[in-house]
Amino acid sequence: MYVILEGIDGSGTSTQIKLLKEQLEKKNISCAITCEPTYSEIGSLVRKYLKKEDANEYTHALLFAADRLEHEQFVSKLEEDYSIVISDRGIGSSIAYQSQTCGIDFTLSINQQARGPDLVILLSLPVETALSRISDRKEFDRFEKSEFLKKVSLEYESLSEFLDCVHIVNSDAAIEDVTDECIKIILNKFLELQ
Repeated sequence: MYVILEGIDGSGTSTQIKLLKEQLEKKNISCAITCEPTYSEIGSLVRKYLKKEDANEYTHALLFAADRLEHEQFVSKLEEDYSIVISDRGIGSSIAYQSQTCGIDFTLSINQQARGPDLVILLSLPVETALSRISDRKEFDRFEKSEFLKKVSLEYESLSEFLDCVHIVNSDAAIEDVTDECIKIILNKFLELQ
């Protein structure tokens, strides 16, 4: 099963993905974790562009899409050895972020070859809370601004229009409560697919 964790910067995807892996392995379910952008050559370019204030947004969106196609080959290989693969971000991030800079039609067209996940968990919380969580970062990318993230957050709310099986989890709760809710959703979907 391929699961993607989504949410605005500061929503807790990086924290939760590690906790979910631990909890699944305690239940004897093999789990691999990965992320987008990846740490491949293309993913490294994506990360470089995130810091570039004058980046061409269409070029950046294309790099994200290219990185995703490479990543999905990697995910397919992981699925041969693991029951569940969870990615910190995926196509939902492009829909939410790149649609703000390049428009939804362009974003969907360059991602039409992307594989749909079996499950998307959207970690939702107020933008102000998210920004306070990341306020101690040494470096910010150009998307980590209040007004922009408010637009991204609204786009995330409509994610189920573009992707199947989207579950929204309030990540403004205690970390362990968020993990517990995510685990329930993952296990229900996992059993459904057996």
